[in-house]
Amino acid sequence: MTTWHIILIASAATLALKLAGHLVPAGFLERERPARIADLLTVALLAALIAVWAVQMLRASMPDGVPRVASIAVDVRVLCVSALLALITGLIFGMYPALQLSRPDLTTALKDGARGASAGAGRRRVRNALVVAEVALAVVLLVGAALFIGSFARLVQIDPGFTTGNLLTLQVAPRVPPTTGAEPPDFAASYEELVDRISGTPGVVDAALIAGGLPLGGSMSSTSMTVPGRTVEDPDGISIRRVTPRYHRAMGIPLKRGRFFEPTDRAGGPNVAIISELAASRYFPGEDPIGKIVQIRKLDRTVVGVVGDVHQVSLESAPITEVYLPVSQAITTFGELVIRTSGNPYDVLPAVKAAALQVFPDVPVRSVRTMEELYSRRVAQRRLNMLLLGLFGLLGLVISAVGIYGVVAYSVSQRTREIGVRMALGATRSSVVGMVMRSAGLLVGTGLLVGGAGAWMLSRTAERFLFGLQSHDLRAFAAAIVTLLLAAVLASVIPARRAAGVDPMAALRAE
Repeated sequence: MTTWHIILIASAATLALKLAGHLVPAGFLERERPARIADLLTVALLAALIAVWAVQMLRASMPDGVPRVASIAVDVRVLCVSALLALITGLIFGMYPALQLSRPDLTTALKDGARGASAGAGRRRVRNALVVAEVALAVVLLVGAALFIGSFARLVQIDPGFTTGNLLTLQVAPRVPPTTGAEPPDFAASYEELVDRISGTPGVVDAALIAGGLPLGGSMSSTSMTVPGRTVEDPDGISIRRVTPRYHRAMGIPLKRGRFFEPTDRAGGPNVAIISELAASRYFPGEDPIGKIVQIRKLDRTVVGVVGDVHQVSLESAPITEVYLPVSQAITTFGELVIRTSGNPYDVLPAVKAAALQVFPDVPVRSVRTMEELYSRRVAQRRLNMLLLGLFGLLGLVISAVGIYGVVAYSVSQRTREIGVRMALGATRSSVVGMVMRSAGLLVGTGLLVGGAGAWMLSRTAERFLFGLQSHDLRAFAAAIVTLLLAAVLASVIPARRAAGVDPMAALRAE
């Protein structure tokens, strides 16, 4: 069973318990038929309106990259199924009080006194059990919400190694005819010309090209890099990327040591390379790598710079060792442009397309997106998980608070005579409030224990969806329990204060 199954089951059960716990104790079945029908129609209409509003809010909050967002809607089929489930739930939970009313126990009714059979011990136990179940399910939902919110917060706190704002990315990929045994065509000079043209466009701060995959793009190319005279353990190889001189400036990748590539790093000149911090620590532990020689694809290169680590595959994956080569010193067939702008990145897109057509006629511009959009897609699934669990948690919290309020208020209304007698015998307002709060606290405490145990066992199923957080993180459990306690206190205070305001003489005369 996946986390989503648990969410759906818990939500359906919570709504079912809500219907059973509030319609039945409120004397729903004892009311006149027209009043019952009117109440049901009102509740159904209100529920449909809330459902439509909630779905619209959910769609508006959906992150970029979630497929088929436009198809998410509440249609007639969904409403019919929901109405059928609500009807079945109401019938199932309504059978018990209906059977009780059809076979009244006169002895029990006399023992229960003026409160009547409907307020008997059996009915109280059922109501209390329903509230305990509501609280328990709310704990499960709130713990899940806290775990997913904490996981998402950990994810977005990760520094990707570059800046995402005002950065446009796109691909210009010339069609390459299939070759057998021949070197692939080298478009390095054409790409450098294109970058120069784009750099002069108004609104462009920096422009560059990268071959080998954009950060967070999910693609990468690996090779082997050796250091003459030593053995380096790097079993997965080093990720290799070919870039134009201003690539690291355009991406906002910080320089740690040495220098960036310069326009003088061209074919025919000294072969150079820039490595990442992780590569520097692995290939040159305890040393300054600047000026050292590395061998890449049987060609010696001099390390001229060390830059910060970048999350190339995903934010969840740790940075990998990387080496950057100048485009002009390596064969470059395909590449992606990165353009840092002073304003909205899409404002420069028409000029960029025009420049691309001048250099690569009849070659369309593809995969146009901003780096913020790419980043958003990488965290889209976790953001959606957090959003859904948060909404379910909020739903469970509201239902539990309403359930506690309903049961406590109903209990106070049924104990008016008892409270009046207590106050007539000298009970203070604070003692009455304490009595009501203790009664509610017993139900809430039992629900918290049951729900906490259930959440502890079920949280394992969500572990593979979490990042940087253990499924049994005590902070998530504490946050859920404290939130529910606060809601329970607020829900209990109003009926407790109402009980403390009972006029003893009026209560006794009414009885």
